[in-house]
Amino acid sequence: MKLWNAIIFLSGLLSIGMFQRCAPERKEPTLFERVDSSATHIGFVNVVPEQLGKLSVVEYLYYYNGGGVATGDINNDGLVDVFLVSNHGANKLYLNKGNFKFEDISHDAGIEGFSEWKTGVTLADVNGDGWLDIYVCALGNFNGLEGSNELYINNHDKSFTEQADRYGLDFSGMATQSAFFDYDHDGDLDLYLLTHAKHVARSYDRAMGQTLTDHAAVDHLFRNDNDTFKDVSVDAGIDTASLSYGLGLSIGDLNNDGWEDLYVGNDFYEGDEVYINQQNGTFKEQGKNFFDYFSRYTRGSDIADINNDGFDDVMTLDIRADGDALEKVTITEDPWELFSYKKSYHYSPQFSHNALQINNAGKNFSEQSISAGVYATGWSWSTLLADFNNDGQKDIFVTAGIPKALNDLDYLDFAHKDSLRYAVDLSDVHRKKAFDMMPDGRATSRIFENIDGTHFQDRSQPWGTDLPGYASGAVYADLDNDGDLDVITNTINGPAAVYKNHTRENGNSNYLTVRLAGEGKNTAGIGAVVHLFVKGTQQKLQVMPTRGFLSAVSTDLFFGLKDRATVDSLIVQWPSGKTQKLEGLKSNTTLVIDEKTASLKKPLLPRVTERGLFEEGPTQPYRHKENEYFDFYREPLIPFLVSREGPALAVGDVNGDGREDYYVGGAKHQVGALFLQQGDGSFQPHRQPAFDKDAVFEDVDATFVDVDNDKDLDLYVVSGGNEFYGTMENQQDRLYRNDGQGNFSRDEAALPKLLQNKSCVRPCDIDKDGDIDLFVGGRIVPFQYGTPASSFMLINDGHGKFTDQSIHYPGMGALGMITDAQWLDIDKDNDADLIVAGDWMPVRLFINENGTLKESSLLDDTSPIKNLNGFWKGLAAGDFDNDGDVDFAAGNLGFNSVLYAGYKTLWLFQTDIQLPGKRSLSITARETFDGKVYPLAQWSEMMSVMPDNFKEIFPTHKSYSKITMEDLSKQIGFSYPAKASVDQFASLYFENRNGKFIAKALPDAAQRTKIFSIVAKDLNGDGHEDLLLAGNTTAASPLQGAYLAGRGTVLLGDGKGSFLAATANATGLTDRKEVRNIKPILLGNGRRGFLFAHNNDSLQLRILAK
Repeated sequence: MKLWNAIIFLSGLLSIGMFQRCAPERKEPTLFERVDSSATHIGFVNVVPEQLGKLSVVEYLYYYNGGGVATGDINNDGLVDVFLVSNHGANKLYLNKGNFKFEDISHDAGIEGFSEWKTGVTLADVNGDGWLDIYVCALGNFNGLEGSNELYINNHDKSFTEQADRYGLDFSGMATQSAFFDYDHDGDLDLYLLTHAKHVARSYDRAMGQTLTDHAAVDHLFRNDNDTFKDVSVDAGIDTASLSYGLGLSIGDLNNDGWEDLYVGNDFYEGDEVYINQQNGTFKEQGKNFFDYFSRYTRGSDIADINNDGFDDVMTLDIRADGDALEKVTITEDPWELFSYKKSYHYSPQFSHNALQINNAGKNFSEQSISAGVYATGWSWSTLLADFNNDGQKDIFVTAGIPKALNDLDYLDFAHKDSLRYAVDLSDVHRKKAFDMMPDGRATSRIFENIDGTHFQDRSQPWGTDLPGYASGAVYADLDNDGDLDVITNTINGPAAVYKNHTRENGNSNYLTVRLAGEGKNTAGIGAVVHLFVKGTQQKLQVMPTRGFLSAVSTDLFFGLKDRATVDSLIVQWPSGKTQKLEGLKSNTTLVIDEKTASLKKPLLPRVTERGLFEEGPTQPYRHKENEYFDFYREPLIPFLVSREGPALAVGDVNGDGREDYYVGGAKHQVGALFLQQGDGSFQPHRQPAFDKDAVFEDVDATFVDVDNDKDLDLYVVSGGNEFYGTMENQQDRLYRNDGQGNFSRDEAALPKLLQNKSCVRPCDIDKDGDIDLFVGGRIVPFQYGTPASSFMLINDGHGKFTDQSIHYPGMGALGMITDAQWLDIDKDNDADLIVAGDWMPVRLFINENGTLKESSLLDDTSPIKNLNGFWKGLAAGDFDNDGDVDFAAGNLGFNSVLYAGYKTLWLFQTDIQLPGKRSLSITARETFDGKVYPLAQWSEMMSVMPDNFKEIFPTHKSYSKITMEDLSKQIGFSYPAKASVDQFASLYFENRNGKFIAKALPDAAQRTKIFSIVAKDLNGDGHEDLLLAGNTTAASPLQGAYLAGRGTVLLGDGKGSFLAATANATGLTDRKEVRNIKPILLGNGRRGFLFAHNNDSLQLRILAK
């Protein structure tokens, strides 16, 4: 927290001057053309001087947030007009005269404003007379500033009268932005007002913050009671106690219940707030129930259906730098210790990057910005989700740039100095030095083309938005009514940018504009949802002006239709509950729909079925509880914890009653437990004293197997974890013998000493002597991440006593950092071959030749995928193409990872730098596509483990930011003789072709998170084997954030080796927890169940629907 305290108290120690760089010359035509103000006559410039009277970044951290922009037809002539906010100058209103010509009518219109500092703006018909009014937010009651929010009522003659006081909306405080919407569906427009807290020391004490109330610095909900707005915040459930720094405000139907919900984006430590409409005039904050984590420094936001599945998705912006060098000189994530501390005080999880939250059928959201390619856009402000190329898919527009980057780490180190930290009267010398240390945060507006609803491509340069500056507020609108969306941005110390869209001129693309006319006082139908259907596809838009950052768009809805000349049907859902359907509509027109023609009060859309493939069974009584141990304390630069890989899970009928039971393993100091299935399919604990004695072990895998041929299942439990150093007895595996009735006793003489960290056990009669032998996979040497532990081949003497015969199986000692293995008859010779998988290694194949295992190349020469070094976990086999041999699937890290995004290869180097305890320092590094390898760690992380000369050679974050591993090793003086790499991040399907395999990437739904477990079964009863996958983990280094986008994935096989991902609604899976294991279990009532074992949480039984 000290880092951001420095920003609060000292970021304003500087005065900032700005200048506008000339735009680069364009040689090729682009999608957007920036039209000069000499042509548009929009000559607006938001001038923000270094110092404005008593106001600067010293007194007001958000001094450089910029101003908003809003569009709407203020004179009802069919053309969209433009309003631009000036922070301290005169606001401007430009009347659209057609053909991209505008007239400045600001003075005569009477809207230039009286407040000394203005921020956001929205246009809405506040009094329901059919004419747009203007509401401007302002700063007031702060540092001597005079001002309050301003409401300009339309006089129907291109002039306005300020009447905020009359309507009860003359709020004076820390206002950011507002949104008009009918939250109670009574037919008129209510108002949500977004504010931010004042920056004081106690703002960072969460406990105190919860008890403080500052009317001027908390959000407010105003209910419209006959044109008088009443503050109903407390009664409606809006939090008026916490001191949040609200910058983003979006409204949409997050849970798909037909009522508008609120998404409030907060800067700094306080997580974003999600208010779900309770349909009774109140809201309930349920952010943690719907979202796994939020952006850390949330700026602007938008809500729209980004993947055309009928559900609203959410995007928020942050300030994460784009690129390795910039990332190393700016704030990214908290150190692990601070992150853990904040978590213990119930802070909402936050990570410093943009967030693209994909809606899982209205139940919750999965954050997928990294795999989508939109997670880092620098110091960003406004995001707009709209179809800019008329292809029927919503693209993403982002504004960015700040005159001085307040998150520069070298500046913050300077600001931390005691001589400056709490200074009030700074000398000009100190002020100038602070100013000079902060780099120019000039940036380009970015636009990302929606490729398939899941992936986005940066088109900023070819589409023509890559012009540098400090753009903040932004809107889209069809300014010239030519059938494509133009863009306007409000820019600090530079001309407002007006981008003309040439989509229609450049090719054959169609569109449909929908304009709604509502009954009563909600004349524009704000809150209404329109669904468009054409050729088997759908689009969804909602009338909701407030979008992006400080800004509001026109209420017209724009649908891109690509080459479709007609629309099959259009369904309108009005806030009043009325619905209507129109069919056979022509394209390339503006369609006006009047609510008066809507008579139906019943749903016209197909009801989303609540029944999926799986039903939730009872939560099981055992709760896995991790011990508090963090590998990063001893090995700060490793990418993942290895101490959080449980719980173990095994299924089998242990008491011979014909019903399958299960064992679940505990973490260190937690007793594992046995549960016996009852006749009704429930499970009851069956206490085992032998287990009680072994609570000190960390159980990471287990299997029921008859080791002594006495016709009952014994239990083998693998010990793992990374907290046991050297050859401690706590790492010994255990064999428990069954008395036939489900009572177990440990046989300590049955196993050789296996005193190391292990991962898995896989039974097989390798020598074909009629008893079960065991392969035990070695994980890593504790405290030496990157050094594989030995794997073992344990041979059974026929009575359940095992000897280590690994020496007779070459390669067992150097298989790799094993996480999983499978015995499969790959070559169809009636013996079991071995496939092993792990971290920093390829999937490896060992063919059984008369009891001897010999490594064989896995891939066929024709395999399109050649690179196989990955973070593998979860192997599942089956005949997925129905050709009579065995294929398999393997889980991996996936694409939603900063280790993958934009890089060619991930490297792990073991150096000769010695850490305490004679341990070698491991360094993770990323290789770019030009062959340069950069360490992943930030300067502060590296300094904590490097020799003393590191700080002398690299005294600043900037001096270290562009250093390669080669440079680092030469200048510091160390070598890195051992290395491993990862060049494959996708979870893959391996199709058997005569004993060799063709590797193919599984569908995108399988690539959203780190996979830990896969099960192969026919889940939908079509006779073809399907895949059930699950994972998620928070056991990653802080820079990576968390891998939590998985909800449980079902891939339906077609019997030909291809898979189709079932939708979240079709599966019924909503598992947000960290799954480590899935086991099928046959229930006594004849139904098929699946046990999901969660790290640090309860087991969950899920049952296939009848």
